[in-house]
Amino acid sequence: MRTIQISALLFCALFVVIGSVARADQSTPSGNSTNPPTDLSGQWRFAMDRDDGGVKAEWFNRELAAHIQLPGILQSQGYGDEIGIDTPWVAALPRDMRWYLLPQYKAYTTPGNIKVPYLSQPPRHYLGVAWYQRDLEIPAAWQGKHIHLLLERPRWETTVWVDDNKIGSNNSLVAPHEYELGILTPGKHQLTVRADNRMSVVPKYRPDGHSVSDALGATWNGIAGRIELSATSPVWIDDAQVFPNVEKNSATVRVQIGNLTGKPGTGTLEVVNGEDELLRHSVPVQWDTVGGTAALEIRLGKFGHVWDEFHPVLQHITVKLKGDSRNEKSADDSRQITFGVREITTKDKDFI
Repeated sequence: MRTIQISALLFCALFVVIGSVARADQSTPSGNSTNPPTDLSGQWRFAMDRDDGGVKAEWFNRELAAHIQLPGILQSQGYGDEIGIDTPWVAALPRDMRWYLLPQYKAYTTPGNIKVPYLSQPPRHYLGVAWYQRDLEIPAAWQGKHIHLLLERPRWETTVWVDDNKIGSNNSLVAPHEYELGILTPGKHQLTVRADNRMSVVPKYRPDGHSVSDALGATWNGIAGRIELSATSPVWIDDAQVFPNVEKNSATVRVQIGNLTGKPGTGTLEVVNGEDELLRHSVPVQWDTVGGTAALEIRLGKFGHVWDEFHPVLQHITVKLKGDSRNEKSADDSRQITFGVREITTKDKDFI
């Protein structure tokens, strides 16, 4: 018999997703308490790019003319093509794609009365590239800080520029798109996001996949959820994961340290149990010119209850990174982590 430690469970309808580690709350850095995240929701500048010529024409280096609300999707805000019998749906079954030839749907194939037999008919349809843009005002208090951009739920592939500097790309359908913007000078900057929702983002991706198919209304283009800019010290907690041990009523916290100073340093990593301030654990840490790693084992104490669907007990800890006297200005970051503890055993191929 084998034992598996499970630290994060997500139940949704009939599907169960089980992770092997506990991640920071929503997998995002919280930043220092003196630098709360900046909410970027609101009106953004916008442009459709049907011919996909925006990169070559350097649209990130100009001011876009149209406007759109984010978080949001372009199809629900009047952009895209009207629905018709020739709409290029993303679907797998030929019968689904030729629905308008079936006699039972004849009454719903005339302009102005198009009703598609899918679970979620969008108000409009668009497969292609769109650009989203807004100005950023970096406050003086963020001078010398490491700046992080969170796009909680974009679709599908995003590419980010700050001014004319390309930051990178991400095409995850299951996790936030996060970008390290580096150190930005205080004052005005232009943030541009290119979003591509075509199936060519991942060649040969199955068109009946629930995350991409029109059958579940999953071909939208836009950014949903949180859109945030946060600042931390230039030496910061880049990642924090928790690996619980039910038998020992403990957990190992593993931390990845980022470093933009270009200089090595030393400090202390401290973990505080949010339910019992007396449960404090700390270890000395060091980082090289690009970063480092650290780990420490913590006791969960009397609050280390096991999670189950009837008693969904969650643990709350705070991870703090502090530089020593020589690095106190460059390393001062913290992160809140919420996780659950669960032990599952297996026998042969079965969970028991």
